Amino acid sequence: MTNTILSVAQLTQVVSIGQSDQTTTLLKNISFTVQKGELVSIVGPSGSGKSTLLYCISGITRPTGGTVAIAGINPYQLKPNQLAAFRRQTIGFIFQQYNLIQSLPVFENVVLQQRLSHQQPQRAEIKQLLTKMNFVGQIDGPVATLSGGGNKKSRLLARF
Repeated sequence: MTNTILSVAQLTQVVSIGQSDQTTTLLKNISFTVQKGELVSIVGPSGSGKSTLLYCISGITRPTGGTVAIAGINPYQLKPNQLAAFRRQTIGFIFQQYNLIQSLPVFENVVLQQRLSHQQPQRAEIKQLLTKMNFVGQIDGPVATLSGGGNKKSRLLARF
């Protein structure tokens, strides 16, 4: 059994600029692997492609080149309904804009995908993950008390 949970090889993303024939390269030949138990950060200045990379890795945006394998599965070989289930059960995002449901406390926002997948959230495990991510805030508090501050990062979580 392999310990590789994420493999990205030669990932490229080229997009058209407006109505013209011009293109720009957002990602160029990105390659890396993540092993089970590793914590990886994707950092860089605004506009450097961090979110584009996360979207391509997770199956939200199809890259124009390269391959992605999450736990040995290429999300781009899945049918749309399989991809939706795969993302719901395997991958979670914490967005810099939060995209949180204001009427739910922080914990319920974090575990919402698990609940939608009919899984029982493990509170201790969730708290441990949030601690690893340097989460500052009351887990049972309202989302309105959270602050974006100057630490604006998108984060991708995968459970294995």
